[in-house]
Amino acid sequence: MTLAGVGAVGDEDVVEFQAGLGFTSLAFDGSSASVAEVADLDAFNRRTASEWLLSFDVPGTIGASSYDDADLLVWNPLLSSFADNPWFDAGAGGIAERIDLVAVEATPGQVPVELQQFSIE
Repeated sequence: MTLAGVGAVGDEDVVEFQAGLGFTSLAFDGSSASVAEVADLDAFNRRTASEWLLSFDVPGTIGASSYDDADLLVWNPLLSSFADNPWFDAGAGGIAERIDLVAVEATPGQVPVELQQFSIE
């Protein structure tokens, strides 16, 4: 798809929107971050300026790290890189299904309380 003011965006991207201005920039470019073209971004949370949580609808590999479709990966936009380990390893946390919504306030590695409250497809 093409957005005015941004250009071409994919379903693995995050686009910044500002009230009164509309779509202003491509905040996360999945293709340049080595996200497979078949992966769709299906959960996103900006925890801090340097810690964004992302989940994709299919398992995959980025660099030397493999992830499952229920894991929450850490993207650092200041360094333009993923962390070596997921913020939340769903398999270790007992979640086998895909995560489609992220709203977290928890310690990395623990099952976020909100994930227990929202439906997981």
